[in-house]
Amino acid sequence: MKQVYRQLCNLFRGKLQTMSALSVAVLVMLCLQVAGASASSLHQNAYPDVNVTYYACVNNTTGAITIVSKSTVCKTGYHKIQWNQQGPAGPQGPQGPAGISIGLSTFNSNVYLAAYPGTEVAQTATVGLSGTYYIDATVLLVIDGGDSGAFCYVTSANNNFTYGVFGGSNSTGFQQASMSEGRSVSAGDVIELWCYSNGGDANTHVYDGELNAFLINSPSDHATGKQLAPPKGKP
Repeated sequence: MKQVYRQLCNLFRGKLQTMSALSVAVLVMLCLQVAGASASSLHQNAYPDVNVTYYACVNNTTGAITIVSKSTVCKTGYHKIQWNQQGPAGPQGPQGPAGISIGLSTFNSNVYLAAYPGTEVAQTATVGLSGTYYIDATVLLVIDGGDSGAFCYVTSANNNFTYGVFGGSNSTGFQQASMSEGRSVSAGDVIELWCYSNGGDANTHVYDGELNAFLINSPSDHATGKQLAPPKGKP
């Protein structure tokens, strides 16, 4: 098709000046149609039909492959194979490790603290699935100058102040409290962040605090539920 296109254009290239406008228009249309057919042919060659089936005879000894037609009968010592450009779907790959199932998060600020067991600073939404939750809590405490310290811990409503990891300080001023732990929590429970002041005069307060909890589908370990003693200084 490309050769025909070139021949037609060469044929009329030297005669455009003597041709009428109508003849020139017809020539241009003819050349464009030929060029379009050529481009379509090239596109088909570059992107063959994915549904085409190929056939071949395979040498049983050497494995050499010879492409043949659909009707070809392979000679003795060969066997016939066929395939499609888009092969069959492969087997499903191995399943990866289970990831996070659910996450809970809550934030609060300007909470003034009572003596132990303290004041609830933040509480998550109701837990929908039972399991081991990995909990992270961060609190910025403002400890009054007349106080001997303040501390925070994570618990849940159903555990009745069963705590694990504490964070806080015996120093005054702005102090950071950070807690991370794994805890078994049942569906219907809520995870809570509590803080208390050693002085209990309601002058020490939480500037801000955030509580995050993530349920891991396949934990390698889980919370023991062991209850630890609160830090020294608890009244």
